[in-house]
Parts: sequence; structure tokens; C-alpha cells
Amino acid sequence: MANASSTITAVGNENKLFTLPFSYISESHLKFYVNNVDTSAGSSLYTATVQTGGTQVEIKLTADNTTPVAGTVVKLERNTPITTPSVVFSNSSTLKASDLNTNTDQLLFAVQEAADDSANSIVVDRKSTRLN
Repeated sequence: MANASSTITAVGNENKLFTLPFSYISESHLKFYVNNVDTSAGSSLYTATVQTGGTQVEIKLTADNTTPVAGTVVKLERNTPITTPSVVFSNSSTLKASDLNTNTDQLLFAVQEAADDSANSIVVDRKSTRLN
């Protein structure tokens, strides 16, 4: 089971709202794909909008605001940046639970995303590979 992504095949005539099955720190960490095309790419025919409350995303055909047709593959994905900490503390700063939780979430999400990447990787068995 993926920790940081969900792939759904549309069945047609359904709601345009898809539930995000994972938490995230910022909407900027979310990516949405329809038939393997990033909805933020200029070539995408679809628009994705995170709804108020942040637990659902609306995916619709940009041209006429319709629901993805049956067979359309929608992927919801979280990509947490790990190059900088979400919260930086300084000497004499106040430790707030929300800041500590945000830093913990950043680490947890990064580990989950790495686990997903690892589960979807091809492993080379170096012991059985013979070099002549």
C-alpha cells in the first residue's frame, strides 16, 4: 500500500472530487496526474483544485468543467521537499507544538515517500551477478 500516493481509475458519471488519503504540510507538496500528465503542465487537459478543508481535490476537464470519463487514470501524489527544514528554530525562540509537529511530519512524510519509491524500484541482486 502506498503511503504518499493514490491511483484511481474513473468509472464515468461520478463526482469530480477525489479524497486525498494522506496528510501533507503544504498544497505546494501535492501533484496530480491525469493519464500520466501533470495537471500543472501546459499540455494537460485537466485542472486540479484542492478544496476548502484540504481533504479533497476536484479534477475536471478544463474545456467544459466535466468529470473525467470512464477509464481515465487519476494519480494523487505527495512530494515533500527535504532540502530545507519546514521550520527553523533559533536561540531563545519559543518551542511551539505546531512547529515541532511540522518538523516531525516533514521527516515522516519523507520516509514514507522513500519507502514508496523503494517499493516501486527494481532491485539488482549483486551476489548473483558474475563479472568475467
